[in-house]
Amino acid sequence: MAIGIIGLPLGGKTTIFNAVTRGHAQTAGHRTAGQQPNIGVAKVPDPRLAELAKISKPKKVTPAEVQYIDIPSAPEGLGKTKGIGGEFLNQLQRCEALLLVVRAFENPAVPHVDSTIDPYRDAATMMTELAFSDMGLLERRETRIQQSMRSAKASERDALTREAEQVKAIREALEREVPVREQEVPAEAKATLENYQLLTQKPLIVVFNIGEGDLAREAEIEREAKSRLERPGVAVATVAGKLEMELAQMPLDEER
Repeated sequence: MAIGIIGLPLGGKTTIFNAVTRGHAQTAGHRTAGQQPNIGVAKVPDPRLAELAKISKPKKVTPAEVQYIDIPSAPEGLGKTKGIGGEFLNQLQRCEALLLVVRAFENPAVPHVDSTIDPYRDAATMMTELAFSDMGLLERRETRIQQSMRSAKASERDALTREAEQVKAIREALEREVPVREQEVPAEAKATLENYQLLTQKPLIVVFNIGEGDLAREAEIEREAKSRLERPGVAVATVAGKLEMELAQMPLDEER
């Protein structure tokens, strides 16, 4: 399974990546369009695996793994409702789920790109980016369908017409701010939809990256965030990213 990590610059996205993968990726300045994504793997512990191994006695026991892809957070236009494109879009399309990191910590030494701390605003900004990317893809598909119609045989036109209608309906719902995961897509359109790998169709985890000073209020922050943001296909969690990264980078015996 692959999970793509996205977020605005200086929100702690790479910090969260290091925390979940026990990685050591550079956390400062990973926001240049020319940079490559950080890629790491985390093993998923499962006590049932040990019990099964006792029974079957395999030569090797391999736990499940999750691949995390930390996308550089400021390719051209990101955060300005132009959508995610190019190689970054291709990377995210191959992911089974997306993890959106929003900044909820104060740090005067690391100014926010929009001057003030507002995780709900940042979450809305990034969700808009995902929607704009999907709308761009669907518009391009509509154009290609129209071009194909000109040379299509009569037997092919019905299928192209149906697809054009389905694509238009999905795009118009996106324009009304309804992500694909929440749309009522007809059963006959679902197979076609899977081929598009739309970003707002993927499960989304919104992570509030809080500071250590907010740990006492963590449950309260998470409760409010869930009440405002959780919906079908969208989960919410709070993490003290810097603290978790520091713990993850300690030797296992010291971490415990």
